Amino acid sequence: MMFKTFTVIVALVLSPTPALADWKPLATGTIRDGITGFLAYYDPDRIVSENGHIYVWLLANIYPERDGHASLAQYYQVDCRLVRFRRLELYSYPERMAKGRETKLHDPLKWLHPSPGSTLDHLKEQVC
Repeated sequence: MMFKTFTVIVALVLSPTPALADWKPLATGTIRDGITGFLAYYDPDRIVSENGHIYVWLLANIYPERDGHASLAQYYQVDCRLVRFRRLELYSYPERMAKGRETKLHDPLKWLHPSPGSTLDHLKEQVC
């Protein structure tokens, strides 16, 4: 367990900042409020496979900006075998494409299963 935790921490520390990523378009959608839209991207160059899991960055540009957030970068752990995701990191940025001063927003979440047609479902198709 200690080795796995160390490996994830090293991957997070050594990953370049999201602003430097080569983002590829993934999906578009509307946030639960039904008003705010987003364009989602992922970074195929920084996908890491470790101990049966995939680690991948997901970026969402928010339209219109919301509470000073123009984009969100999320670092996910993906279990392709059980088709589930766990967000490990979440950062907010005042500019699109993860530019500007980053703000860490949340601690890691529990595992969740993607809904059909959701952004995470599209991400699963790219990384699994």
